[in-house]
Amino acid sequence: MQRQPDDSTPSPVEKLVASRDRATRNATRILAESQQRIIDAELRMTRNVLLRAARADRHAIGFLAPDFLAVADLPTLYRAILDATATFSDATSVDLLLYDQPAEALRIVAQRGFASDFLASFGLLDIRHPTACTTAFTSGGPVLVDDVGTSPIFARQSTRDTLLAAGSRAVQSYPLPASDGTVLGVLSFHHPGPRPTSGKAALIARSAALALGGVLPHSSTGGAPNREARPT
Repeated sequence: MQRQPDDSTPSPVEKLVASRDRATRNATRILAESQQRIIDAELRMTRNVLLRAARADRHAIGFLAPDFLAVADLPTLYRAILDATATFSDATSVDLLLYDQPAEALRIVAQRGFASDFLASFGLLDIRHPTACTTAFTSGGPVLVDDVGTSPIFARQSTRDTLLAAGSRAVQSYPLPASDGTVLGVLSFHHPGPRPTSGKAALIARSAALALGGVLPHSSTGGAPNREARPT
């Protein structure tokens, strides 16, 4: 029986064309990756420039500037929010928590002034566990604790001792609502002693909520379902 030629075997010309096409695709990919690296570097530079400008403006909440929000990624926005708390409030420490929907918990995404012991206890908080920040999140309103040592929120809770050991005697926790009322997380201000309610802290929290609502996709946190934030 005569053997039929194998039509599936590429001819020399077809091999040459395929090789040329692969080389063209590789060259296009390398060029695109190179261009993307340049764009990423320029974007990082722009973010840093705008972050420095936001820090330098001591008369306005700089992270609300449209130019900043247009290019800010989440880590840059977190830093800008913490910078604002250092500039416009007298809190000795601050933590920014966002809702982690799969864990049904608040997760610290940025903080200043806290050591590892505090973060080990408060880094991920079940929203059913009573603290100032989880209460602010679930209620949709600010929670202002003048004295952690005597507050009923922390009665018989191990978190009370952790807060006091961290130098937090008073805490002001503000929910961060998106424009549709979904609570994205909480911003908490901590003080070594009793403090009157700070209008500046409330302003920073409202500004942080506005900025996060524009940058943070609701689907990434889930938010607190069916809860309207109460006015601060």
